[in-house]
Amino acid sequence: MIYKIYFIKQILYSELSGIEAKKINVNQVFLYLLKAFSVLLLMNIRDYINS
Repeated sequence: MIYKIYFIKQILYSELSGIEAKKINVNQVFLYLLKAFSVLLLMNIRDYINS
């Protein structure tokens, strides 16, 4: 589980640093959070199926 959280943090950091040059608006941040949570959900589902 720890590695998943680390993976999500890496995704978020890379996405946010990519738009740092622009103005960060709330919608973008929300979309990035949504993307991160959907990735986490997919990874959990995959682990559940594999187990």
